[in-house]
Amino acid sequence: GKWQHQICGLYNVHKDIDKTADYICPYCLLEERKSINKTGIINDNTDLGAKDLPETILSSFIEKRLFRRLKEERLQTAKATGKSIND
Repeated sequence: GKWQHQICGLYNVHKDIDKTADYICPYCLLEERKSINKTGIINDNTDLGAKDLPETILSSFIEKRLFRRLKEERLQTAKATGKSIND
């Protein structure tokens, strides 16, 4: 079989029926940019962060669980140290 990056293998073309998902493997993109710019420096002025990623049911679930767990941990730490949660 043909070798693929794991992330390439996870893209499901059959789920992208309307062809709206702009999918590019980050490793493949980096290699392409390096071959174009021989210095290896990517002249990309984008400052993308987590807020720029598309939201899914799974990402929302993970985010809610993470925030809930962090809040629980802060409460436990505050209780153990005798401080307010805002300290």
